[in-house]
Order: sequence, then C-alpha cells, then structure tokens
Amino acid sequence: MRLYLSSFDLGDHAEALVALTRGGRRAAVVVNPLDDRPRARADWLTDQIEKLSRLGYAAEELDLRDYFGEADALAARLATLDLVWVSGGNVFILRRAMRQSGFDRLAKEALTRDAFVYGGFSAGAVVVAESLASLEAADDPHSAPAGYAREILREGLGLLGHALVVHFDADHWQPGAVAAQIAFLEAKGLPYEALRDGEVLLIDGATRRRL
Repeated sequence: MRLYLSSFDLGDHAEALVALTRGGRRAAVVVNPLDDRPRARADWLTDQIEKLSRLGYAAEELDLRDYFGEADALAARLATLDLVWVSGGNVFILRRAMRQSGFDRLAKEALTRDAFVYGGFSAGAVVVAESLASLEAADDPHSAPAGYAREILREGLGLLGHALVVHFDADHWQPGAVAAQIAFLEAKGLPYEALRDGEVLLIDGATRRRL
C-alpha cells in the first residue's frame, strides 16, 4: 500500500510523491469534496491538474459522480491509473461519493494489491482513517449536493490505525475546529496525528515516514 497524505495541497515534498509512483505518470484528480462549491471546485480542479502536470503526470479529472451505481466501470478506469489524487473540501461529501461509486471498496482492494498510489490533502487525506466522527467539528455532515444520498457516513476507509488532524496551527483554517477535533479524539482516547500545512505522511508498504 502506497499513500501520500498531505495537510494542504501537494505539501512541501512533491518529489517524494513522484518517487512513490515509481515512474508511473497516469494520474486522476478527484475534486468531489467540493461538489457543494462549484466555483471553488472548478478552480481547484484546474490548479491540481496543472501542478501534477508540472511534475510530469498526465493528469485528468476522475468525477466519482459519473460512476454512481457503476462500480464495474470505475474499476476499469482505476486499472488505468498510477495515481489517484483527492482534493480537500467536505469530507462527508467525499465519503458519500466514495460509497455511491464503489470507490471505497475498489480502492482498498487495489491498494492491497499495490496497484496505484492514493494521495490527497485535507479531506482527501483524513478520509483514510477509521472514523470521521471528529470531523463534524470542521465540516457539515448534512451537506449533500444533488445526486447524493442523505445518509451520513462516519466511518472512513480504514487504511490507517489512527486519525489525522490537518491544518494544525494554520492561520488560514478554523483554529476552533482543529482544537475541537483534538478535544474529541482525546476525550474518546483515540490515537491521532496532527499535520501542519506543508507536512506529509508517506506510507510505502511497511515503511512510514513523516516529512
């Protein structure tokens, strides 16, 4: 399993992402966490594709909405990729998109086979944890754009044995939300790791590095 989990944007270690993909250059960008903010969605999609392209990737969008109820088609698309890069936004919208498209099941299976790298920041990073319950302090769990189920999913992908708290000490983020997340996790006795913007948690099989 190969994961590149950043607090914000590509972080300060994009060269490590390139190394992690081991020469693979076929990338897809998922911006579904921003489906409730169309203008920001469009801006971030352009931004992330441009940044990945500058790193040498052939990057294009992977809109999970196109695969709602079409898991077989999504499996075929994922089989063509070396990197799936997931943006920030609302983690609960992202989690719904992953469930409705079958991405959650397919990605876990593919990562077990080391078929591609999963990378992402903010919502795209924290969604890999066991539970998303603490994130209700940061994101509206009831936000469900057109085409989305209303059910609130509080379980993450379960790829990490601890929670991630992103934007720690960040001026641009909601300090109260970060503090509330940490307070929730500590009150429950749940393990977590806090990342500052620029920092990255990198997992390559049994190797784990914080950059």
